[in-house]
Amino acid sequence: MYIQFQRTRRAGYAETETQRMGKVGGRIVADKGDIRFEIVERIGVLERHENGWNREINVVSWNGGEPKLDIREWSRDHERMTRGITLSEEQGRKLSDALNKRYVNRDNRKLERTIEER
Repeated sequence: MYIQFQRTRRAGYAETETQRMGKVGGRIVADKGDIRFEIVERIGVLERHENGWNREINVVSWNGGEPKLDIREWSRDHERMTRGITLSEEQGRKLSDALNKRYVNRDNRKLERTIEER
């Protein structure tokens, strides 16, 4: 599907841009001029905002590169996004291990305090 729209950059200047966006086998693919992205896997929504934007964690391929874990806010239609953070698989595993360790240790401390109070 091709969408043609007109966007005003500065007063008096208008630009017509052709944007290619569609779903390929359940994946969202978009070509926005100099930025191409493909959401390879949607992992989950971390936060929903009233304005329709969501903070999501996905696996995204940027400009045809290696798919990476990606955390950022997306518009409802996934046509616009904020700046975010991308992590390689190795970095994602390290983050997961660190967070698991943090929460397991905190839960264990809470359990120990509960037992001591009895």
